[in-house]
Amino acid sequence: MVNKTLITISFIILSFLHQSAKSQVCQYLVWSDEFNGVGAPVSEKWGFETGAGGWGNNELQNYTSSRENSYVGNGVLTIHAKKFGNQWTSARMVTAGKASWKYGRLDIRAKLPAGRGTWPAIWMMPAKSVYGGWPKSGEIDIMEHVGYNMGVVHGSIHSESFNHIIGTQKSGSINLSNVDSKFYTYSVEWTPQSIKWFVDGSLFYTFNNLNLSYKEWPFDQDFFLILNIAIGGNWGGAQGIDPNLTEAKMEIDYVRVYSNQIPKPAILGPSSVKNNSEVVFSVNQVSNVSYNWEFPLGVEIVDGLNTNIVKVKWGNSSGIVKCTLSSECESVSSNLFSVKTIENPQGEFYRIPIQSSTGELLWKSSSTSGNSLELSSPGPEALKLDYNITSPTKNPFISIILPNYLDFSVFNQISLKIKIVSQTGPNLMRIDLVDKNGNINSTDIFRITDPVNNKHYNIYNYTFTHSQSDSWLLEEISEVRVYLNYGVTGKKGSGSIIIADVMMGPANSFNNFSVAPVSGLPVPISNEFSNQWSVHNANANQISLLHTNGNLKVNFTNLSEISNNEYFSYSFPKPVDITKTTQLNLDLSKDINWPSDIKIELFDINGKSNGNDVFSIQTFYEDINPPLYKYVFGNKGDGGDFLICRVSNIRFSLNKKSSVLPSGIFNINSLNFIVPEINNSVFESKYSNLNFYPNPASNYIKVIMPVAFDQIDVKIFSLSGVLVHNEIISDSNGLLKLPHNLRPGIYIIKAGTGGKIFSNKLKINK
Repeated sequence: MVNKTLITISFIILSFLHQSAKSQVCQYLVWSDEFNGVGAPVSEKWGFETGAGGWGNNELQNYTSSRENSYVGNGVLTIHAKKFGNQWTSARMVTAGKASWKYGRLDIRAKLPAGRGTWPAIWMMPAKSVYGGWPKSGEIDIMEHVGYNMGVVHGSIHSESFNHIIGTQKSGSINLSNVDSKFYTYSVEWTPQSIKWFVDGSLFYTFNNLNLSYKEWPFDQDFFLILNIAIGGNWGGAQGIDPNLTEAKMEIDYVRVYSNQIPKPAILGPSSVKNNSEVVFSVNQVSNVSYNWEFPLGVEIVDGLNTNIVKVKWGNSSGIVKCTLSSECESVSSNLFSVKTIENPQGEFYRIPIQSSTGELLWKSSSTSGNSLELSSPGPEALKLDYNITSPTKNPFISIILPNYLDFSVFNQISLKIKIVSQTGPNLMRIDLVDKNGNINSTDIFRITDPVNNKHYNIYNYTFTHSQSDSWLLEEISEVRVYLNYGVTGKKGSGSIIIADVMMGPANSFNNFSVAPVSGLPVPISNEFSNQWSVHNANANQISLLHTNGNLKVNFTNLSEISNNEYFSYSFPKPVDITKTTQLNLDLSKDINWPSDIKIELFDINGKSNGNDVFSIQTFYEDINPPLYKYVFGNKGDGGDFLICRVSNIRFSLNKKSSVLPSGIFNINSLNFIVPEINNSVFESKYSNLNFYPNPASNYIKVIMPVAFDQIDVKIFSLSGVLVHNEIISDSNGLLKLPHNLRPGIYIIKAGTGGKIFSNKLKINK
C-alpha cells in the first residue's frame, strides 16, 4: 500500500490560507483521481484508446482496455505493458470526452518503468483540433522518459512552429535518480502567458507565450490528459529493446488538477421530480470553497448542506436550482437549473388550462411561413382559433406548455369539444402529447379527419398507449399541440373553430356514451322501460303516464296556460351521439282532446338545451293515418355549448290556450331518431300531381284530393323554398281563399291528408 497524503475537500474557507491569503492567488482542486478503488479505472473519468499500427512513431505495442494492462489496487493505478511471445500489449488511458481543461496546474505523482525500449508518457492533447491536425493544434508533454536514459525526465511542447519534425521543438530536461523505484510529482503550471514544468515543486523549464499567432501558441484551448507506456518507437527504441524485457509498469499515485479561478459550476440532477420525493443535486467538487445552494420554497435540504452533493425533499412546485461557489478571492454561480415537478392528476379528470388565473391566454400559435393562426378566448375553458392556411406542409399548430410535467400514464384518455363556427372547417386535425424531451409517439396518433360541421360542439375522444420500450414518456408530458390542415393531405383555406373543455382522464372515462345507429334509434315506450320516463308537475295530478306494450298514454289535467312547468321526459341509459340521426319521427294519436301545444326539447349530458331548436306541434292531424310528425334537430345555432353529440334527455312540455279544454288524453305510438330525409315536410310521401283549379288563380282555388278527407293541410312555398302561407281546410269542397299578400308569380302548393302529400305548381295572377 502506497502512503499518500489524503486530500480533504473543505466546504468552507480553509484555515490553511496564510495571513497574507488575500494577496495570494487562490487555487482550487477541480478534478482528481486518488485511485482508491480496486479493479478497473473509474469509467466516468477514464477511457481507452486502443489498437496497434505504430501510432505514428513505429511503436510495437497494441493498446488494450484489458485488466491485464491497466488496473487499480493498493492505492495506485498501474499501467502494465506485457510481452507475449514477440507481441507487446499496453494501455493508453485518456480523459477525452470526460474531462478537459484550459489553464491551471496539473500534478501527477508517478513511478516510472525501467528497461531499455520503454517510453512512458504523461501528456495532453487538444479536445478539439481547432487549428488543424497535429502539430498545429498543439501538444503538451508533462513528462516523457526513455528507458535507455533512466536518469533524465523531459518536458516539452509541440506546435506548428515548434516541433521535432522540423527540429524546433521546445523542451527541457531534469536529472532524477531512482525514477523506477521512487514516486515523483510531475507538474505543469499553465497560464495564458506561459507553461512551466516542475518535479516535486522544483521548476526546470518554462515556455513563454510569444503572443504572435496560434502557430507558436495554440494553447488557448481545452486539452485532455493521456497516460501510457509505449514500447520501442522512433525515440523509445532508438537504442533498441532489451531482449530480456518482458514487462514494464508505470504506477500513478494520483492525478490532481487545480485552477486559480473557481470553475463555473454545472449542476447535475433530475430536470423533473415527483412531488415530495427525495432527489440529489451536485456540482463538481472544488477545494477551498463554500457551497451555497438555492432552491424554491417548499424544498427541504435533507443532507449535504454546504457541500457539493446535496439531497433534498422536493415540494410540489416547479422552480429553479442555483449553486454559488465562494472563496476569499471570488464567487462564481452556476447557470439556473430548471426543475419541473411531475404532477399526478387527481380526481375524475384533469383539465388542460386555456387561461391563467389572471385571465392570460396560455396557448400560443406556431410561427410558420405562409400561415396565420390567431387565438382568442371566448370563455375560461374555450379557445377560438381563426386560421388562414396557405402552406399546409409547414405543419401549422397551436400549443400550450404545461406548468408542470404531467404523468398521463393513468390519465391517458383525452377528450375535447370542437365547434366549427365558419362556413367551412379544417379537413384534418391532430392532437399530440409532447414529452419533456420533445418526443411524441409517432405510432399512436390522434387524428380527426373532416371534423363535424354542424355549428354545434362535437366531442372527440382518444386513448394514448405506449410500451416500456418507447422513448416517448407518457408519464412526463410537457406540452399539448393541436395541428390543423397540416402535411401533404392538409388543405389550404381559412375559417374559425372553437376548442373547449380539453380534458384528460383514465382510459374509458369519456366513453360513457353510445352512437345512434344510422338505421335508426327507437325510443322505448313499453312497460319494461317505464323507469326511464318521468313526470314533472307544477301542481299535483297534471300529467300521468301509462305504459302499455303498444303505446305510451299521456293523461293531462288542469294544464297551465303558456307554461313549461308541466312536462314529462325520457332519459337515455347513457348519453347518445345523434349527430347523424337528428330527425325525430313521432307517431301521435288522440283519445280525448289535445293540448294546444307540445314542445319537444333535447338536453345534453350537462343539462343544457338549445332553446332555439325546439320541435313545436300546434296543429294536430286527428284523422290522418298514420299521424306521423317529423322534425330535424341541429340545424339551428345553439348560442352556447349544447352538445347534440351527447343527448341524455328528451323533454315533452304541454301547454294549453284559454279556448282549449284543460284536460285530455293522447298517445305516443312510436318515437324514432333517424338520418334526416331529403324532404323534411310534416308528412312524407311519394305522391304528387295535386289537382286544383283554376290555375292560374286570382282569389280562390278548389283543391281536388285523390283520397277522402275531413281536412287538408295546405302549404304554399315560394320557388326558393320559403313558406308563405299555411292553412287547414276543413271545407268538404276543398275551397281555399288565397291571401291578398301573395304577389303574382309561380309558387309550389302542397296539400297533405291521410299521411300523404300531393303537390303541384300554382300560378297566381292579380
